[in-house]
Amino acid sequence: MQQTDLSGTWLLIAETEVIKESTNEYIRTNYYQDYYVFEDTSSGVKVEYCADVGGWAPYGVKTMQHFYINVNDEGFTLGDENTLQQTVEYTDEYSPGFLFKKHTTLRRISPVQVIDFGSFDIAGTNVNVSESEHVCVARYWSSLGTTQSLHVAVPYGEGVLEFSIQYYDDLVVGVYEFEEYNDNNQILDVNVHSNDDQFWDLVGSNILAPESATIEILSINTNFISGVFSFVGQDAQEYSGSFSAELP
Repeated sequence: MQQTDLSGTWLLIAETEVIKESTNEYIRTNYYQDYYVFEDTSSGVKVEYCADVGGWAPYGVKTMQHFYINVNDEGFTLGDENTLQQTVEYTDEYSPGFLFKKHTTLRRISPVQVIDFGSFDIAGTNVNVSESEHVCVARYWSSLGTTQSLHVAVPYGEGVLEFSIQYYDDLVVGVYEFEEYNDNNQILDVNVHSNDDQFWDLVGSNILAPESATIEILSINTNFISGVFSFVGQDAQEYSGSFSAELP
């Protein structure tokens, strides 16, 4: 492992099996995809989530057999020069009675930094962003049911701003309505949030949390999605914007 240069952009694919402890029965698998950027240096491997590239970052450690993103966690082993793998088992105090078996694969998609996976724009009284050069994409879904979520993140101030939509079944081109607490709509949640202090100062919260929204999907296939949106945030201001994302 120590002789392998890990620099580049890596797709993270996490698969977490949920097991009922009392019967050892398999319940479901949760899936998550995101991107890392690694820079292999003489001081260690600089580890950045795609959305955090450019700010402070921790350093991972390579040993003869493992790569530790965090030395407090289990290490990754090398499958080949472009694949890292990690398997852990754990319990969660907030989900008593279940055992979690998590298998994580990191697959290098480029030997250089890649952080342009789409575009995002939002315009409103308190929040205005237009970004196409540093756009990151993450996805969540499960083997149980058809609910899934898409997250598009961009730099904002000293932190990150993220747009997310949660929905069930596959979306197609068309107009969708979101209304809070109305599960009859295919869009189950729409939100914009940020960890930057400036966002809180402007909005009065770390989320816009609209009670309703309109989403129009303009294009979608297995590799790409684009659309536009409009809503009134909890700051009582109108917002509209657009998003596009290359799907991992």
